[in-house]
Amino acid sequence: MERGILNCKYARLKKTHLKDNSTKLFGFILMAKGQCLQFYNENQDLINQWIEAFKTTAILLDLKEEFKLGPLLGRGNFAKVHSCTRQNDPGGQTFALKTIEKSQIKKCKRNIMSVLQEIDILRKLHHPYIIKLYEVYESNKYIHLVLSYLDGGELFDRIKSKQVYKEKTAIICMKNMLEALKYMHENDVVHRDLKPENLILAQKDNDSDLRIADFGLASFIKAGEMLKLRCGSPGYVAPELLDDVGYEKKADIFSAGVIFYVLLTGRPVFRGYNINEILLKNKKCEVEYPQKYWDKISDKAKDLVSRMLEKDPNARISAEEALEHPWFTQDEQEIGDEVLDFAAAHEEDKE
Repeated sequence: MERGILNCKYARLKKTHLKDNSTKLFGFILMAKGQCLQFYNENQDLINQWIEAFKTTAILLDLKEEFKLGPLLGRGNFAKVHSCTRQNDPGGQTFALKTIEKSQIKKCKRNIMSVLQEIDILRKLHHPYIIKLYEVYESNKYIHLVLSYLDGGELFDRIKSKQVYKEKTAIICMKNMLEALKYMHENDVVHRDLKPENLILAQKDNDSDLRIADFGLASFIKAGEMLKLRCGSPGYVAPELLDDVGYEKKADIFSAGVIFYVLLTGRPVFRGYNINEILLKNKKCEVEYPQKYWDKISDKAKDLVSRMLEKDPNARISAEEALEHPWFTQDEQEIGDEVLDFAAAHEEDKE
């Protein structure tokens, strides 16, 4: 082993082996900022245990040796997602491989440090309703994230495909989402881009087993700190972001409130013919509750929505407070079993 002091965070790790007097030695190399440490041992299991331990901080370099790529699942502005399986376990667990092109990150005003922050956040978060990061790999052109494989699709696509959604199912969805947000906020993480497209269902036959995904705009936030970066999606972003006055964790609660509204009614909170119109209404935060959409929805649901969509973040409910709201504990007889025809709702919105 070469001696030296090396910061293991973001260190590159590569498996290797060599023969010493006809004895095969298993090992790995750690590289960071011009430093290099090599570890070898005859016991392959011991070396694998060390590698497993380093996976929580290091970035690996052996993607092709470790994983077999499967079909393309999706594509974004600077990333694409494939299914994949381990080379030594082809019939075993399926993962999602998110591949980020380094050159495209720079074009989209993102840099490597912002991707590393996304990795740091996902490595810190371990919750049943947040997508799981298993390993991180890098090559000359790409950064690869090995994530949970979720085959249920986006929450909003599920709603549209079903055409109808019951309030009692919305209770489960919102409870799962708020549990995840409570955990995130307790761990000083704010997502900043909550929307139905970033809520992924784990299974095709389950309408509420969701995961919060896509932490590309997420940030760590210290107690008492106010963030300044304007980001998020029109129609879902908290108004304080649009006022440029600074914001904190409760910005996520507003976005979750918009999702809640959509789940219950099938229509957006802030509607417009273009993005500027939507953003203007979003900023003013004048929320309407048309009777034709809300008369079959429980009063407790409407009360919780209004508390989450409170314009003033100081008066807005927190994730912990929301989970204690009576809507989650009411008797089933209080909940309407009515469903909404989403197609009809959207037709009316076009008028």
